[in-house]
Amino acid sequence: MTCVSADDCWAVGDYYAGGDNDNQGLTEQYTGQGWSVVSSPAPPGSVESSLTGIACVGADDCWAVGGWGDVNYGGPTLIEQDTGSGWSIVPSPVPPGSTQSVLNSVSCASATDCWAVGFSGQETFNTAALIEQDTGVGWTIVSDIAPTGNAGGEDLSGMTCMNTGHCVAVGYGGAVSGSNADTLIEGA
Repeated sequence: MTCVSADDCWAVGDYYAGGDNDNQGLTEQYTGQGWSVVSSPAPPGSVESSLTGIACVGADDCWAVGGWGDVNYGGPTLIEQDTGSGWSIVPSPVPPGSTQSVLNSVSCASATDCWAVGFSGQETFNTAALIEQDTGVGWTIVSDIAPTGNAGGEDLSGMTCMNTGHCVAVGYGGAVSGSNADTLIEGA
């Protein structure tokens, strides 16, 4: 969840669509009169999608991140932007060879310095931390950190930027189960 002002807050997640569909991305906005669902697109060919993080630079510059899957379920990252005229999907890079990538969190220091973090990999427990950045000209992969061990994986779950050049991401790495994982902290 993020708030631009007391009367302009956003939250993202997913909901069960029923039938043959799995979860679909959900975007809601609070405008001082209560919460309402706001239309956000599903990627073409997707069977499921989820939005897991949101950040706004201003009332007309918000980003939402997550992931989606096709009939094979594993899939690429998902990035959407609202520039004041509704949400739209923007190109989202995926590391070469990755069969599943998800962005969990997004944070912006300014309109030309946004960061998103998550994971990418071949399967759920053999993943690498994924860091992407938008400098105002499109998203690029900054780092696809190699997993710390063959049986483990890495996942960055939270991100915050205090100002340009000072961002911190947190998550876990190095073990199959969360109970054996090491804390992972990345800074930029």
